[in-house]
Amino acid sequence: MSNEIIFCLLLIFVFLTTLFAFRLGRRYLFGLIMLEVGLMNIFVVKQFDLFGLAITGGNVLYGGIFLATDILNEFYGKRIATCAVWAGFGAGVFMLVTSTLVTALSPNEFDSAQAAFKTIFSPTFRIVFASLASCLIFQSLDVWLYDLLKKATNGKALWLRNNLSTIISQTGDSIFFTAVGLLAIPAFADSRLFAGFIPAEAFWEVVAFTLIIKITIAILDTPIIYLARKVKHEGLGITERLHKFLD
Repeated sequence: MSNEIIFCLLLIFVFLTTLFAFRLGRRYLFGLIMLEVGLMNIFVVKQFDLFGLAITGGNVLYGGIFLATDILNEFYGKRIATCAVWAGFGAGVFMLVTSTLVTALSPNEFDSAQAAFKTIFSPTFRIVFASLASCLIFQSLDVWLYDLLKKATNGKALWLRNNLSTIISQTGDSIFFTAVGLLAIPAFADSRLFAGFIPAEAFWEVVAFTLIIKITIAILDTPIIYLARKVKHEGLGITERLHKFLD
């Protein structure tokens, strides 16, 4: 199965899961955002080519997070969406601290996972800082822009605020993360803590490739937020039935 087909299946799954979580209630969207932030920081170490572009496994989940915060902003308001951003940031910090400490534990003779733990959970300081900072800054920007556009259009043109807020914030995110987390800086060339990953001449190419994928995901999630409005208004009673089953 090609990367393109697998990527499309992953994208559909993330979109549908976001929609289902929304139908269950905002608490479930909060939980999904926190889960996606954690997984995103794992999947980012997975590198692959898609339609000739080099991207990471975290791109789809990052798009899912922006979709989830936009849905929260649309139906519950800016304050709730901002709380979700901070919840996701907190989940990222929690994962960083716990994964670092678990990886630091000395393995015994029965352990066979330490090498994999080091590969996945030992990114450089720059990548960790850039990922968490970018997530907080540009998701907050997305929430603010979405609310601003919603007020400016009197609640109309849902497609405009969903796409414009995401595209602007994702553009900033791509530039910030590439510059702070990936760009090779000669002064830090020998520093393991601040190691760079891409040469300066490849900077805009990497930004452009990443941004193309992110903008594509933002455009493709537009029907989902319209569908969320329909699901919200139909009153299917899924939440009540689920809670009754769990009780």
